[in-house]
Amino acid sequence: MRHTYDRGTLEMMSPSTNHEWIKRFLGRLVETMAYELSIPMKAVGSATRRSKAAQKGLEPDESYYIANEPLMRERFDDAPGRDPPPDLVIEVDLRRAAVNRKRIYASLGVRELWEHDGKELRFYQLGDNGEYEPIAKSLSFPFLKPSDFAPFVDQRGKVGDNELIRGFIDQARKKAKKPSASRVKKKKRT
Repeated sequence: MRHTYDRGTLEMMSPSTNHEWIKRFLGRLVETMAYELSIPMKAVGSATRRSKAAQKGLEPDESYYIANEPLMRERFDDAPGRDPPPDLVIEVDLRRAAVNRKRIYASLGVRELWEHDGKELRFYQLGDNGEYEPIAKSLSFPFLKPSDFAPFVDQRGKVGDNELIRGFIDQARKKAKKPSASRVKKKKRT
């Protein structure tokens, strides 16, 4: 049962099997990729996130510390006034929720949100205005775009999960090794 609280409104939802598969599959892709590419990360799953001052709280589908992993590495007792929010949250929303979860994540200061609606994955960044803005590439994994996930999520039921994960990791390795345009030095003509 998932709980979402927003200033006096409590929503409780029972996740479907499809919801759980998508959230766990995306989580496995992220976690396996971080492991395989030696990217430091602390997975904190669906640990409750709340703000007493804003009177808001929820349980993310998946959440991670990546940039703040060194700070959070030894902490297992998250304290909202002391600790930063997760760097990345994955949210699967197959049905219209009564409570706007995106607005709650924004009030908690979650920098990057990935949202999957059962058909498509989208990446968002928390803007200076306190609202989420679509982004083309992940802040936490700048070599990834939402479209990089589609071929693997779309093959569910046709191919085993482990085979899909292997294919995704192979693709991520290649993308992570490609130098970005800003890092490529042009050769001088002689």
